[in-house]
Amino acid sequence: MRRFLPLLAGLALSLVLIVLGVGAVLPTEHVAIRSVALGSSPEQIWAVISDYENQPAWRKDLRSVTRLADQNGHPVWRETYANGESMSFETIEANAPYRLVRRIADADA
Repeated sequence: MRRFLPLLAGLALSLVLIVLGVGAVLPTEHVAIRSVALGSSPEQIWAVISDYENQPAWRKDLRSVTRLADQNGHPVWRETYANGESMSFETIEANAPYRLVRRIADADA
């Protein structure tokens, strides 16, 4: 049994190094794109998703939304979630009713 311990330790170390290596080569930029087919017009959907102040009415994870000062000439909204955490979003592009680009505006995110 003692001769297997160094082998197990070596395998565990190898696994950790592989995970770290894969993580090191992943890109730091993250882009999320979402599309869905709904029974409403693009204009109706746009009106709902771009009405940030009223999103807590239909997003169960969201407690409140507050308008903050603009950043880089773009509107910024802070979302406070049901668990007490919050995150700010800067609207980079709003091309109604087809393209909405937002980014996390918090410096530590």
